[in-house]
Amino acid sequence: MTQEVLDALPDNYYVVNLNRKSIVQTNNKKVKAGTACYAVLFNRTEPCKIKEGQCICQLNFSDNKKNEFYISDETAGSPRHFKVKGSLLKKQLALITVQDQTDFLEQKEAFKQNTKRLQRAEQLAKFGYWEFDVQTEVFTTSLGGKLIYGLEKNEITLEEVRTFNLEAYQDLFDSAMKALIKEGQGFDIPYKIRRKNDNQIRSIRALATYLPARKMAFGIVHDVTDTEKLDIVKRQHQEYLSLLFENMNNAFAQHRVVTNDNGQISDVIVMDVNPSYETLFGIKRENIQNKSIRTFFPDLSDEWVEKFGQVALTGKAEQFIDYFSSLEKFLEISIYSPGQGYFVTSINDVTKRVEAEIELKETKEKAVESDRLKTLFLANMSHEIRTPLNGILGFSNLLSQDGLSNENRLYYGKIIENSGKRLMTIIDDIIDVSMIQSDQIKIDYTEIDVNELLNEIFTVYTKEKAEKLTRIKFKIKPITKDEPCLFYSDKSRLFQVLNNLLDNAFKFTEHGSIEFGVESIDQKQVVFFVKDTGRGIRVDKQDYIFDSFRQAEEGQTRSHEGFGLGLAIVAGIVEKLDGKILLDSVPGKGSVFKIVLPHNRLPKNTTRDEPNRDNVFAHPKMPKKVVSFEDEEISIALLRTVVQRQGYEVINFINAREGIEYLRKNSADLVLMDVKLPDVNGYEATKIIKKEFPDLPVVIQTAYAMADDRKAAFESGCDDLIAKPLTIDAIHRQLHKHLEVKE
Repeated sequence: MTQEVLDALPDNYYVVNLNRKSIVQTNNKKVKAGTACYAVLFNRTEPCKIKEGQCICQLNFSDNKKNEFYISDETAGSPRHFKVKGSLLKKQLALITVQDQTDFLEQKEAFKQNTKRLQRAEQLAKFGYWEFDVQTEVFTTSLGGKLIYGLEKNEITLEEVRTFNLEAYQDLFDSAMKALIKEGQGFDIPYKIRRKNDNQIRSIRALATYLPARKMAFGIVHDVTDTEKLDIVKRQHQEYLSLLFENMNNAFAQHRVVTNDNGQISDVIVMDVNPSYETLFGIKRENIQNKSIRTFFPDLSDEWVEKFGQVALTGKAEQFIDYFSSLEKFLEISIYSPGQGYFVTSINDVTKRVEAEIELKETKEKAVESDRLKTLFLANMSHEIRTPLNGILGFSNLLSQDGLSNENRLYYGKIIENSGKRLMTIIDDIIDVSMIQSDQIKIDYTEIDVNELLNEIFTVYTKEKAEKLTRIKFKIKPITKDEPCLFYSDKSRLFQVLNNLLDNAFKFTEHGSIEFGVESIDQKQVVFFVKDTGRGIRVDKQDYIFDSFRQAEEGQTRSHEGFGLGLAIVAGIVEKLDGKILLDSVPGKGSVFKIVLPHNRLPKNTTRDEPNRDNVFAHPKMPKKVVSFEDEEISIALLRTVVQRQGYEVINFINAREGIEYLRKNSADLVLMDVKLPDVNGYEATKIIKKEFPDLPVVIQTAYAMADDRKAAFESGCDDLIAKPLTIDAIHRQLHKHLEVKE
């Protein structure tokens, strides 16, 4: 092709050698012959993709026909799109022109996307665009208009449109259209239609404007059905809110804030309050509306006003509970802002809830503390019980070994005896606490000689604490009167109270002195005391040391034995005796416990029983027969050994019926009766024996130590009672009392 022909062409054309991939000739003055075709035509740095050994131009220009194709290139980063036209001139030479279609295609895609967006907007907003040709009286509508009217096509005549209108709105629509067509007046009218595709009645708002030059009208149609429904709902909602405002239990108030020129909160105006607010604060609505809040709350602090203002200005809600001393109530106040510069308060009286929460918290804390104390008690009790058991089992094992000297045998026996007494004390304390807590402890009032009681206690402790009394002065303070000082109380329980207090005093006093006795006595009361110079009790511990299982020292690092029942028993017994206990203690200096008891008096004819302590361990002068009812082998062996060593004959029966039958056929001088037997219990057996042999003494022996058990024993007719564990001294006393004394 001649250069003149190429230069005459309007677009850039290129003669390309398809084999060499180079430009042979062109009318583009900027391109030289021999330049790579792919660099000029497609702005590539590498040859076009090859398929079956041919480039894309070779594939498309394989004959003499004109051809065109599109190619996209993404090697430069952003994609470019080209339209290629050309034809084969002769073998391997093609005439090609290339147009960059990128901008055109992007604009086309953008238009497409904008159209879709407009259609989506029409659907969401429920409006449509329309054109009206005044001459043909034909509407052309957008997709939104089609959907609003339920049309199948975009074009519809004026007469067809009229058929959609409800009859009540036909005149309005006709008048508006007539003015539009005849006079060129636009309109903005509401009306209702029945949609074609689903027969729904829809509320429409239509707007139109007229262009005389084009004899065309343009407008929009808006489906406001949902908006109208929403307005109805809003009105109903407002009515509900008003009803709720008037009847809600919470005190509710609406406010606006007043700011100064610097934007700072200067005041709060009360706009409205509900009846509950009036009731809570005792203020009438008409007296507070549109007035400063400080008019009725003059003591309202600036801090409160600032808090209200921040909610009104920032919209950040607040909620808190505070105590109002003027109302004596806990109030929960919620503050939130419905709009800039305004806030509302919802106030709820939560006094009962807060008090319940406080009570629940205290209960929970007590439960946690109770669980801790229970765990600690079980650990302590395990230790306290296992310690004497260890002494009993260990030294019992040593006693069974051969080659022991008499001195060691007596020493081991003493340890076993002391361990048994300690174990028995633990069991007695547990039983006493149980009886106190269940209000089953019994009080046996008798006449007591106070000085006699004090001297007995002093004698016992002087003997038991002989070793410790080398470091401690032990003093007694009796009543300094010539005649005996008598009063009416439970001697054994009073002994137990003073005994527990003295045990504590000796336990926690290493040096100094211990004193006990009567501090004062008058016509109304007797005041006993126990005073020591021991370690004392901290103030924070004094509130609970009289509780069960509580001690001034708690945990596994305690320096003294015991598990916290002694003082609880003291407090329980003193309360049962209608008295009170007082404590004055200074850590490091000592403690003073005072027991204040009423000075009760006996009638003049009341006499006291004096125990006969003479010849307790004397041997009988002649053999007598003891019949025992016992099913435990250890107890049987103990009874047999002790009774026989006293020179009496003993025979045992495990079954009560067999023993009773034996008594019917043989003589006996004493019956030792256990309560727990395999066939008939000891109480029933005793009743039978006393009915048939009223002069035969029966002593009930039992491991049950409750007051009710003691009562049941004597109601069965027994002559005496002995509590387990049986001691040799206790058995000797019963033998002496019922066998030797009779002689």
